[in-house]
Amino acid sequence: MIVSKKILLKVFLLLVLLTSSFTIIAGDDPTPEELHIQMMLKLKFNPNYTHQETKDNFLSNLSRDCKSFGYSKIIEDERISPLAILESYPKEIALKYFKENYKSLCYYGFSLGVKYLINDYKSKLEPIILNTILNCFKSKNSSQSCEAVEHEFFYADITPLLNNLCSKNSLMTFKKIYCEYSKVKQKRCDFYAGKSYNKCPEYQAHMADLESLHKQYFNSQCNRYKWTRPDC
Repeated sequence: MIVSKKILLKVFLLLVLLTSSFTIIAGDDPTPEELHIQMMLKLKFNPNYTHQETKDNFLSNLSRDCKSFGYSKIIEDERISPLAILESYPKEIALKYFKENYKSLCYYGFSLGVKYLINDYKSKLEPIILNTILNCFKSKNSSQSCEAVEHEFFYADITPLLNNLCSKNSLMTFKKIYCEYSKVKQKRCDFYAGKSYNKCPEYQAHMADLESLHKQYFNSQCNRYKWTRPDC
């Protein structure tokens, strides 16, 4: 059977059209980055979600950066930062989920939740904040949030929260923080065997860091108490 040139031309044009359509469709597929953004945006508060879905998304967002302590190696779209996602939740809902689940959060998630809520619910959060800190320095504490106490950033991060509370109880807790931070600093000098701590080459730098921590608590926002250096 002889196929006419017109038919062959139509078949060829059809194949070209189909190929072009496939290329356009394939080109419209979302990139891995776009898929990640879409997935993260689903964690935002949505009144159409069920109670369980809302709670799960809230906790998933606060757990996102636990391993990196909030310092992500990838600069993400600001729309999907943990804080941006958290701020989409009405504060009364965020407080409910936070109070019910703060013990299961890593320190980064705990800190993020407190920072979002503390200005509106200071009296409700104070016992949670202080008890969480003090429990971290008790023996055999396995709370996930307490893993951070071995890192210096914990002390620099928690002190402004205590400053925000600025109460007698927060002052007592800060003195505990001050002493524990001093211990962390001293450990860095342990390899100078046989030398007292004040002979450590880093001693003066450590004292400056402790003074800086002290100034984070005692500043214009919290100056009602007299500072007495604790006997650590």
